[in-house]
Amino acid sequence: MLSAQEWILVVFIAVTLVIIVFDLLRPDLTAILVLAILPLTGLVTFEEALSGFSRSVVITIIGLFVIT
Repeated sequence: MLSAQEWILVVFIAVTLVIIVFDLLRPDLTAILVLAILPLTGLVTFEEALSGFSRSVVITIIGLFVIT
């Protein structure tokens, strides 16, 4: 049986997928909202939510967006 936090995460992922599939919001706004809401719900810490931005691949892609 799933715990309460796991159920919240499953619902959160399902809502995110619905928003992206039915194009209710732009994907970038959806990603920012997910990044902001997950730590506020207590499912992850702010450090965990932002840890992916420290990877060199992400920094390279951001740099490419700036160049183009």
